[in-house]
Amino acid sequence: MNTIISILTSVISQAAVLVALISFIGLVAQRASVERTMTGTLKTFLGFLIMGQGSNIITGMLDPLNEIMMEAFHIQGVIPVNEAITAMASEQYGTKMAFIAFFGLIINILLARFTKFKYIFLSGHHTIIMAALTAVMLSMFGLPTAGVIAIGAIVVGIMSVLTPAISMPFVRKITGGETFALGHWATTGYIFSGFIGKIFGKNPEETSTEKMELPKWMGFFKEPVILMGIGVFIIEIICCAFAGSEFVANYAGTTHMVVWALMQGFIFSAGVSVILLGVRMILAELVPAFKGIAERIVPNAIPALDCPTVFTFAPNAIMVGFIGYTIGQFIAFGICLATGMTVIIPTLLHSFFMGGTAAIFANATGGRRGAVIGSLLTGVLNNMLCSLLFPAFAALGFAGTTFADTDFSIIGLIFYGIAHLLGVA
Repeated sequence: MNTIISILTSVISQAAVLVALISFIGLVAQRASVERTMTGTLKTFLGFLIMGQGSNIITGMLDPLNEIMMEAFHIQGVIPVNEAITAMASEQYGTKMAFIAFFGLIINILLARFTKFKYIFLSGHHTIIMAALTAVMLSMFGLPTAGVIAIGAIVVGIMSVLTPAISMPFVRKITGGETFALGHWATTGYIFSGFIGKIFGKNPEETSTEKMELPKWMGFFKEPVILMGIGVFIIEIICCAFAGSEFVANYAGTTHMVVWALMQGFIFSAGVSVILLGVRMILAELVPAFKGIAERIVPNAIPALDCPTVFTFAPNAIMVGFIGYTIGQFIAFGICLATGMTVIIPTLLHSFFMGGTAAIFANATGGRRGAVIGSLLTGVLNNMLCSLLFPAFAALGFAGTTFADTDFSIIGLIFYGIAHLLGVA
């Protein structure tokens, strides 16, 4: 039984394996040739690995910058990390998590087959994280294991079709009608950003982040990866200057901190370039392969994919979101300090993935101004939600971290509110 649970967890949690398996099933359903089936399956697998390695490059570069920023501005508090709290939860709830994730996927497929919500959620790592959240929160109610698994799986299954469905109008606007959806559980934050862009922004056709007009001598700024590298270098050098060369040397070694900061800025760009390469490969292979599932297994099925899949449609917005979301996190930091709430440390990794995606949503509805305001307010919203959720997990023995994304925080707060009403919290 433990071996089966381990295999199920590994398949679901490894997005590259899960999506390659889906691609394989789709190509077989289309009766594609052996050569086409193997090529499509392996290129989908490779595309996800490439995207993952790009994410690893970004993570490896932003983690030291986060530490330097904390030293520079004397920041202390809680860092929300999905993977950290999921790992902690797995020690006590690992079996429940695995079954919730597995049956949640089954319910997702059934809902896609028999309802108008045709989305199949393929961000497996997020499925595992939601399974961890539901396993922990439902255990508060004193339910038997079967009850925790059943309710948790229903929640995961419904969320797997509902969140792609409500974000799809924005995704169509961003992509121009591409046949994939967003499968990332910060969806409420992205939708919030999209509406903010619509309210406060301008005509996106005229003021898009991708149509910035610059003097000829600044033409190189039109290259998004160059703009990102220079932007992150500026942020890096400011943080290094305030932290001091002695502290920066813990990461830079004998390299002068200005040179190190420059390299880090363009390592960020390199990571983004790798992510975009992986995304293009995934979309080129998975979407056509998915037609086999759409035609034979789940009619009109639409794959819901991780947030970097929208990055290729508005690369300049990523940098706008990175900066705007970071500012928003600092505003939330100040609010928490002033009100005595749990202080959430600004996290630059979230600024990249969540902030970049939030800006892309807001850019599609309100152009540059929408992207700035939308990503900033989404940074405030997400960190305030994290602050509200943290005491619940601290009370359950999960000290030091909390879940990082808006959807996790909202579901967690709903469960905790119900527990309070029933007197079991």
